[in-house]
Amino acid sequence: MGGRDRSPVGEPQEPHTPGHGCLTVTPLTASTCLARCADKNHLDYKAALALIQMGKDKLEKDPRPDMPGFRLTDEQEVAQQRKYDAMRRANAEAKAAAAAGKKHFAGAE
Repeated sequence: MGGRDRSPVGEPQEPHTPGHGCLTVTPLTASTCLARCADKNHLDYKAALALIQMGKDKLEKDPRPDMPGFRLTDEQEVAQQRKYDAMRRANAEAKAAAAAGKKHFAGAE
């Protein structure tokens, strides 16, 4: 939890603006940490590039909560999110009813 902005269960998040958790589309070799390596054949360069590629692959497979495509997988978090989504819907319905001068009872349709 911890205040993360999560999408409703089963729905991917909307893309964010670049620089705010999104992967860039620049080539991995354009990484600023690789810019310090002058020799692209050096073992340190190749090791660093391999680590960056592993990180990229992991994020594509399992995005962070602030990235597009994130989905909850932990059963407890899924249950908590469903409860939270239901509470948000009930609050929105209650506000709409109050604005219209009507009474609203949660769970009563």
